[in-house]
Amino acid sequence: MKTFKFFAIAAAVVAAVSCTQTSSVKYGKYGKEAAQHEEVVKLAASEGQVDTVTYLLGLNYGLMLKGNGFFDDFASLNLKELQKGIKDAMAADDPSNPYGMDEEWAKQFKVSPYDMNMILNGYLEERRAAQDEEAEKPAASKGQVDTVTYLLGLNYGFMFKSNGFFEDFSNINQKEFKQGLNEGMSAGNPTNDPANPYGKDEEWAKQFKVNPYDMNMILNGFLANRRAYKATFNKHVGESFLKHNAKNPNVQQTASGLQYIIHSEGDGEKILPQDKVLVNYKGTLIDGTQFDANDSTEFYANQVIKGWTEGLGLVGKGGKVTLYIPGDLAYGERGARTIEPNSTLIFEVEVIDVIKPVVEEEAE
Repeated sequence: MKTFKFFAIAAAVVAAVSCTQTSSVKYGKYGKEAAQHEEVVKLAASEGQVDTVTYLLGLNYGLMLKGNGFFDDFASLNLKELQKGIKDAMAADDPSNPYGMDEEWAKQFKVSPYDMNMILNGYLEERRAAQDEEAEKPAASKGQVDTVTYLLGLNYGFMFKSNGFFEDFSNINQKEFKQGLNEGMSAGNPTNDPANPYGKDEEWAKQFKVNPYDMNMILNGFLANRRAYKATFNKHVGESFLKHNAKNPNVQQTASGLQYIIHSEGDGEKILPQDKVLVNYKGTLIDGTQFDANDSTEFYANQVIKGWTEGLGLVGKGGKVTLYIPGDLAYGERGARTIEPNSTLIFEVEVIDVIKPVVEEEAE
């Protein structure tokens, strides 16, 4: 029997910004205005597209659970625990340290995500041992099954969030997901054709609501459309925010579109791109979400995003300024780890020191 190649699944805890279709509620009046823009409306996924994708994700996971030996059939897993794991993962913020362990972050879950690989691998080893005719291993307890099912849900929820399939748990059509999961776990393996061992078994594929061989094409297409939606939505959210923000009499704007409020110009000459600066700063999204903050951090003014380079040039040492940076002067369509594509950013910046470059005198 050949192994069916399903869509790639995250194998461990993933912390990454999602690129999902965003509810306009998150950004208040700016989001509502953006959601009504013609460009955004055209890119919004239809209910039918969401249902098809949800079914395929359930099917994908069902095939994976069966193929890796987690459960014998759909009835063996605790669907409630699986759904709870998905919901908890999608509701969680990212850990403060994406490359290490954030134990405080892990406490919000029923089981620590950092123990996921150990528990799941241990469970699979016990399953394989129990299937060995010579071994006398007891069947997994209900508690073990529930813990494993919860962690599998957590794993899949992190994948949903990091890859950007859905904004939150409420966007998932549970009926479609359950149907796909059930069918994936109930299906036999496709027939292996000796003449073409990596070919397709179309007869096998007919038992499913959507052809599994179209899975990657459909899911990747859906994600590409989600990213386009997100980038377009954020662009118009930013434009709406900046339009309203410009009405503030304290706000000024440069020719590039950068908006700013100077609280203190500071002393001496203004910062030049080649200068090194020492600053305190805080960065937020327009909805108030803080994504970065640092005290006494040092860098060259020309080695940061365009909005920073231009904004720093407005003040000198001791200066304080609020910068409202449009997406094209920030991280643009590529976004960053915790910043979505085309996001407008707000920075509170205090310049502690300015170090001018040393100019060497020419020898006579």
